Amino acid sequence: MSIFCSPPLLWWYAKKTGADNLSATSATDDFLRRAATDDLSPVRFFEPGWFRARYRVNGANAFLAYLGDRKLRLARPSPTFAPRWYARRHGLVRSPDNPFVHFLVNNGEHSPHPLVDIKFLREQSGSWCSNNIALEFLVDPDKFRLKPHPLFDGNWYLDKNPDVASAGMNPLEHYLRYGSDEGRAPNRLFNPVWYREMYLNPYAGRFSNIEPFTHYVTVGFARSRLPLFSLRALAKATIKLTPHGPAPYVEALRTGQNIHVLLKHRPDVWPEFFKRFSITIQDHNPACPPNILLLRDKRVAIMYTPKCASARLVYWWLDQAKLLDFSLRFSAWSHTFDAMYHWSREYIEDGLRFEPTRYDIYKFVRNPLFRAASGFTHLLHYPREFGLHPTSKGISFMEVLEQLGTGGKIGADSHFRPQLSSEEQSGKISPRILKIEDGLDAHLRSLEAAHALPPVTFDDDPEIRWHLGRHSMQNRSTVSAGPDKKIRFHTIPDYRALLTRDAVKKLYSLYRADFDTYRYAPEL
Repeated sequence: MSIFCSPPLLWWYAKKTGADNLSATSATDDFLRRAATDDLSPVRFFEPGWFRARYRVNGANAFLAYLGDRKLRLARPSPTFAPRWYARRHGLVRSPDNPFVHFLVNNGEHSPHPLVDIKFLREQSGSWCSNNIALEFLVDPDKFRLKPHPLFDGNWYLDKNPDVASAGMNPLEHYLRYGSDEGRAPNRLFNPVWYREMYLNPYAGRFSNIEPFTHYVTVGFARSRLPLFSLRALAKATIKLTPHGPAPYVEALRTGQNIHVLLKHRPDVWPEFFKRFSITIQDHNPACPPNILLLRDKRVAIMYTPKCASARLVYWWLDQAKLLDFSLRFSAWSHTFDAMYHWSREYIEDGLRFEPTRYDIYKFVRNPLFRAASGFTHLLHYPREFGLHPTSKGISFMEVLEQLGTGGKIGADSHFRPQLSSEEQSGKISPRILKIEDGLDAHLRSLEAAHALPPVTFDDDPEIRWHLGRHSMQNRSTVSAGPDKKIRFHTIPDYRALLTRDAVKKLYSLYRADFDTYRYAPEL
């Protein structure tokens, strides 16, 4: 069995079986001896359990059954080897040779799968221990964050799927084995669920088992198939194609740029698809924050977070965007229309094409101490939003803070999520910071003057005034209790009694980045 002439494959087998100091001949003898009773694989790219689940094989050892049955010559030995693609690539389609054996005896010089570009992988690291680049990439955790293919972003995949990273799985192998079927994306600009429904009808016989991203890389882009429903421009004849895909697509994934700006067109958007496939603007344009209000004609962008005068800011934006009268037909509460507007064509197009360097960006922030107290008041009035059932016992401020500090709960609800956004942390956006304690109305007047905006008039509407007055509850506090005392739901606590030294210390530990970035002192 000449496959053991490859030192990396011999090393893998020795590590798998715990048999040290094996030569190629002794490894072959060892495998044949074990294969009589053990369904053991001699190589990393053959998985007995995976293979048996897909093909009818007889015998104690699936690998030997695979080699002995000519009908299985083009069967897939594992998710990471594509025999039909390999056979076409190396002229073995009409040959009696087994593509998998051809791959093994060539010491891993060839790629086992369309999503493994050996040359591209080799260029990303100078620490390869052998010529079997594909094997090293699959088994060495230090190399998991490399890109096996220009369009497969392993680093992004692990960051987007922390369960895969914590399990210690290779991102490409996870994607091919589980991720594609689970609807996980191989990069930020490919939707496997949409692609399968659009081009690979899952009910159309032989197409049902085709992996969408592999299809796109091998034949899809050459046939003008789209990786994402908003990228209709990639199908135009003027788009240059590279061996790996449309040039703007490859470039956007390589540099992290906004592809909709590179294409210099307004994206072709179907809002119902965004909702149906649970796609957000941030998935496609990582420089666009989740809470941002755009005045496209004036190139002004306002970033906001809940419990930072967000209701008034949305009203101001609606007035400036000439949407206030229209929004009042649906609801006088600003956030109701804001949530509806997020599924509009205009909002999606603006968000996809948002380019930070083309906008004057402002961000309104609030002292984390007062914001947390305001968030607690909101929780007391709307406990079901936080998964709580109103009871006579209520809940204490410190209980909430302790819960926020465990299990990543601090990011679960927008009212308690840190104000510092990932876009700011990564340096994609550097907004001008405006503290609402310095006077929200004064800031808005300054914005209007600086950008030749008309003065707002939303305060003239009595229904809006009622909503804003009802929303501003702190001045109507009815309970003065310390942070450790349970406070009944539907009451308004006095924030001064909540913010004791211990509470402030806890808040600083939870929101240190907000305090330090926006220069707030962790004290009253």
